[in-house]
Amino acid sequence: MKKRNLLYIILFFVLVIPCYVLAEDDEEEVLAKEVKYYKTTTIYNTSNVLSNTSSSVVSSIVKEITEEEYNNVSEEDSLKPLDERAASENNYSRIETTISKPGSNYRYKTVLTWKTMPTYRGYDIIAIGFYASVKITPANFFMQEYCNVDGNCYNNTGYYAYEGANGIAAMFSLPSGSLKSMKETLQVDVEKTDKNSTIIEQIATGDYAHNIDKISYSDARDFSIGGLGIHLGGKALNHYDEYSYACAVWQGEW
Repeated sequence: MKKRNLLYIILFFVLVIPCYVLAEDDEEEVLAKEVKYYKTTTIYNTSNVLSNTSSSVVSSIVKEITEEEYNNVSEEDSLKPLDERAASENNYSRIETTISKPGSNYRYKTVLTWKTMPTYRGYDIIAIGFYASVKITPANFFMQEYCNVDGNCYNNTGYYAYEGANGIAAMFSLPSGSLKSMKETLQVDVEKTDKNSTIIEQIATGDYAHNIDKISYSDARDFSIGGLGIHLGGKALNHYDEYSYACAVWQGEW
């Protein structure tokens, strides 16, 4: 028995400790970060709110709030069935944008976390804007993670990709049903556009646009990305809430 116990101990250190060391190596130092919190007040046409038809929204306003106000919101509000919603609702969300340096290049990441779930769910957009002094490497990443009220969790990596000289975006469809949690992550690694240049400042402008009214897939793609975040074209303009962006700024020689 003693020899068997000794063997188990040896296997534990061989199998577990290397994983712990790798996790330490994979940690990223965050060089710059900005976090913003939002309250969205939406007024619906009660005859259309449950059918996801056009003209279901009368008005929708997004405003920044404090971290304290965000933290004081009860998460139970997100668990109400849609047919118990009033003609108006308040939803709360959070954006965090970071700049890090996991290797020779830099990494920009923005995460949108919902604290309460929106009633209307269509094609949403998450984006990162940046200076033209950097360009996207192939290592970009998008994931939507959500859990329903029964405790079952899922992730979705399907999206329409936008890549431009000043930004990257993912347009995706929000899941239906009663959800307990939901968040979207967009991450991109960048390198210098001109390898011989010296960069002294970088920005990562994290932005989000939430679909509030029925729109076709092709019309939802009418947007662009720049240093000031998402710019909605005429076909998409009146179908989205517009958030104020969260911009991480890093200054230093690269």
